[in-house]
Amino acid sequence: MASSAPVEVGLVVCFGSVFVLLASLDLRARTIPNAVVYPALLVALLCSWAWVDHGPISALVGGGGAFAVAVVFRTLSRGALGGGDVKMAALVGGVVGYPAVLIAGAVAAVGGGLTALLLLVTRRATRTTALPYVPFLALGGIIALLR
Repeated sequence: MASSAPVEVGLVVCFGSVFVLLASLDLRARTIPNAVVYPALLVALLCSWAWVDHGPISALVGGGGAFAVAVVFRTLSRGALGGGDVKMAALVGGVVGYPAVLIAGAVAAVGGGLTALLLLVTRRATRTTALPYVPFLALGGIIALLR
């Protein structure tokens, strides 16, 4: 966090809580409710002016860019990345903005990849096992918020 202004601390707590909620829902029920994601994305865009290190343009570029990249990965992976993962990527990008969304994406990719590799090596999963990805996006988002 670039500053410890009370508004920024409140935003970090608020969006960090949303990220944790969505991660737990993905782990438990494999669902990412629109009723949580879309209002949170709207609030992220409306509050983007309050951050010291980014603003509305950064939030739009971060959210739109993350959404576009996730759609490409979803298409190339033939659905291995779910619709909820795409929505979560857009939310994380909208919250942390550009360029911090690059940190969030890198953490998610490395965390998800290493976890999948570990599960494959230990034979707790196969190449076709579906793994929830929102927890990794949430972790990346939280790390990007706290940078």
